[in-house]
Amino acid sequence: MYSDTESPDVFIFTPENEVQQSAIFLATDGDYGWKGSLYSLEYSDSTENQNILGFIFATKPKGADDRDWLLVEVDRLKNSRGWSLHSGTIEQVYYIWAERIGVSEPNFKPTTDEILDALT
Repeated sequence: MYSDTESPDVFIFTPENEVQQSAIFLATDGDYGWKGSLYSLEYSDSTENQNILGFIFATKPKGADDRDWLLVEVDRLKNSRGWSLHSGTIEQVYYIWAERIGVSEPNFKPTTDEILDALT
């Protein structure tokens, strides 16, 4: 389990690198950050100009019925962040996120295996 030193929130996975650690911080920091459990970082990416970051976290363990996904959007220019919770498949949530932040190929609908391959 991972717990950040500034808050009592406990996360269910240990970040493997600085990107994952930063993603957790950006998703959970402050009064308006996500306060629920995070089981894994399923996908992260940014737009071409690198000012908009997007993360998709799993909020239920792998194999759970009706997994929920936390979609986090960070605008580094405006120093703002927003998040929303979605049910469905990771592919469906990726498509919502890709359209929202303007990923270069928003019609790309990766399979779960393709997403996992991109993370490794």
